[in-house]
Amino acid sequence: MDKLNKHWTSATIDNFVFQIAADFTLQLEKKLEVGPITNKELAQRLKVSSGRVSQVLNSPSNFTLRSMAEYARALGMKVVVVAYEDSDPSNTRGPINSEIFQQCWKHMGSPADFFELSSMIVPNKRFPNGMSSAANTDTEIDLTTAMAVQHKAANIACEIQ
Repeated sequence: MDKLNKHWTSATIDNFVFQIAADFTLQLEKKLEVGPITNKELAQRLKVSSGRVSQVLNSPSNFTLRSMAEYARALGMKVVVVAYEDSDPSNTRGPINSEIFQQCWKHMGSPADFFELSSMIVPNKRFPNGMSSAANTDTEIDLTTAMAVQHKAANIACEIQ
């Protein structure tokens, strides 16, 4: 595919990282717009100056994974890093916007873990694999894998503390 048809983030990994950080910053700004927390209150919660909050929000490249978690938690939000395959290994379309993942999660009933997600899935003969969810999608959950993932995450969390 020629250069004109590629997404700008395909040029360098720095561009790709910047897009991810800018997408994250937009989520924070949306949260700040609806309140109840102001930029000043956010700065107080983070124990930084209002100028520093403004600087970070205006220059997404300042984010680290740690600072992303700090900002999200200060706003009463959570953050997750998702690696995914989308049949676009050369990144001609750019990264999928986080809003897509958020809307899909909400569409599935906002499950907190694999167990909640699997409880939303009920047998249904209308779908080829016999499964359907409250959100009318056909998704299968491997509970053994889900338990292993949660167990590993709990072990890692214990090691960090």
